Amino acid sequence: MEWQNRLTDIFHRGGHVGRQLCVCSESIYYYKALLKKLEKDPRVARLFNTDLLYIQQYLFTRLKIEPASKVKVEHDGTVLQTITKIDEHEGGVQPPPFTILYFEVTTLSSLYSLDSHDVNDPIKQITVRYQEEQEVTFADDEETILEDFCNYVLTKDPDILISAEQNCLGTSVEYLIARMEELGIDIKLGRTDRRNAIEGRVYLDNDSFDNIVGLIEKARFGCLTLSLAPHYSISRLIDSRNCYELIQQGFVISHAHKPERIRTIEEIFACDKGGMIFSARVGLHENVAVLDYENEYANLILKHNLSYERCSNAEGLLPTVLESVLKRRIMFKDLQKSFQVNTREWHWCEQRIVALKDILVALYGTTGSFWNRLANVDAFEEINRLS
Repeated sequence: MEWQNRLTDIFHRGGHVGRQLCVCSESIYYYKALLKKLEKDPRVARLFNTDLLYIQQYLFTRLKIEPASKVKVEHDGTVLQTITKIDEHEGGVQPPPFTILYFEVTTLSSLYSLDSHDVNDPIKQITVRYQEEQEVTFADDEETILEDFCNYVLTKDPDILISAEQNCLGTSVEYLIARMEELGIDIKLGRTDRRNAIEGRVYLDNDSFDNIVGLIEKARFGCLTLSLAPHYSISRLIDSRNCYELIQQGFVISHAHKPERIRTIEEIFACDKGGMIFSARVGLHENVAVLDYENEYANLILKHNLSYERCSNAEGLLPTVLESVLKRRIMFKDLQKSFQVNTREWHWCEQRIVALKDILVALYGTTGSFWNRLANVDAFEEINRLS
């Protein structure tokens, strides 16, 4: 434990907390129990950073580098000593050399259940494909299938495992592990010595995985691991990035939302100006033109320094977050023009552009959202008014 001075309210940037006690648990095993005790302790006036995952705590406060970034590391062979982020070359559209193994599990009934009380549907076969290699199918007795699959995974040593299916009860990996335990098989799947686990690899399913560069853009933006990023909604990704930026600026994070102020219907009508749509005249027309503003909302936010806290002098949080995304998207749009259409590099650019566009649109759209812990309806309405 140690006493620290930290900012607590983004809407009152000038006020520091006099003294704030930072408590660190020896292990995440004790974290929830410690949190419950602190919540009931009458000496504790307020808690901060408690709704951040321990992975976020580590990434935000210790590593301070977005996952999937290019880095330089120093180590002594077993212990990491230093890690430094490297500015990536603007021409680099190729994703990090992550290797991917796809697999599909088929059970005897063709309907597998992940209910802990019903793991008695034997595995009939497992079909796998590593990178762009030819598909391989393991079909034998169940124990042999599981052993062959695990040996294949260990031999190929993929960074990412992607299954073809997932149901409401769990994942393919969970079912594989459940069957191993049911059969008393002790097999290593991950990169650590722990058995019946996939530690050291990222596991995803087809529903949460679209393409590797899109996943990387989401992970980098949200400062989240490749395992977490695809399962976060766009609102949660933005919240994660906001929290990361605030912590870098010396803030602590409160889980409380800022309530929207009460207004009359007349005030809402006067301020809430949405987009105006002019209906086209029905029929055939000649000389039709389209006028489109490039990144209109993003540029309005930057030009007028519009943010949750409505800063007038210092750069606001929203422009800070948005500008890095906008610059990155423009970089890939310019870079895409140097590649022939439909080449691999062109598609990498396109996938990154689409992922970053989704983030930019949501950064504007969630400005006044109730689900945004920093939401400010006034800022949202001002963006619309200027537009």
